[in-house]
Amino acid sequence: MRFLKTRVSDNFLELRNDTSPPPLSTTLDHIASQVSCASPQRFNRMLALRLPEDIESRLDKLAKATGRTKSFYAREAILEHLADLEDLYLAKKRLAKVRNGKSKTYSLNAAEQALGLAN
Repeated sequence: MRFLKTRVSDNFLELRNDTSPPPLSTTLDHIASQVSCASPQRFNRMLALRLPEDIESRLDKLAKATGRTKSFYAREAILEHLADLEDLYLAKKRLAKVRNGKSKTYSLNAAEQALGLAN
């Protein structure tokens, strides 16, 4: 039996049996469809970036080759990796709490027993 981990807040992780589908609003497919189908009018904030010349050149070549804008690819890259960066910093924060003795850890066996999943 597999379980999916869902971050609900900085201090709480939800484990859910993957045989029960998550709500549509939290599925990766739904999120991806919102990102890829979003029209430029939906974005109302602007961010200026300073990029190394070689990266800007690569971005420019990609944009020209595909007919998309450089902004499109910059936005896609940010949206794609933002969750990963948030997870990384959350993991570092949790690790610091564990190392400082401010957070308790559990073995896999103990977690399975507590959740009623032990064989």
